Amino acid sequence: MDQAFAADLPIYCSNPDQHSPRADGLVISAGALARAYSQRSGRVIYYGKPHRPVFQALSASLKAQRFLIVGDSLDHDIAGAQAVGCDSVLIQKGLYASAFSNADHDIVLETLLKDRACQPPNYSIEQLQQPALAIDCSFIFKRPSISYLRSGPKNILKWNFSIGWYF
Repeated sequence: MDQAFAADLPIYCSNPDQHSPRADGLVISAGALARAYSQRSGRVIYYGKPHRPVFQALSASLKAQRFLIVGDSLDHDIAGAQAVGCDSVLIQKGLYASAFSNADHDIVLETLLKDRACQPPNYSIEQLQQPALAIDCSFIFKRPSISYLRSGPKNILKWNFSIGWYF
């Protein structure tokens, strides 16, 4: 990083997340490096989520206008989805796994939203099971809204969709 800074080179960051979840806990991610470089007055070019070009490229590539964005970061996955008008699903067993692990879902989500000055995702699920290539999946989603905080299970809905990996 010192050599890049000395040469006045920009760095490119495709994922602004500071940390990423792994089986044994959180690890430092590319966003932490980009942030450190930026704090030294280095130029950082972000081109992944939550920035609009990645969603525009996805839309053009798949020839689709509507997406369900699934992620574990309120600041990037969920905010990115909201910025382009897509519905979003927050995965609780990701970046915020420790917060959600032994506490009430609604209280944790409300606290996270307040701390980050974020809007709530459309849906929230505990975890996303890895499907075998392309299969139909069925999940129960909680709609985490203020009305849910007051009214409980009436905002739970079942939604079927297909997930596929492309190689």
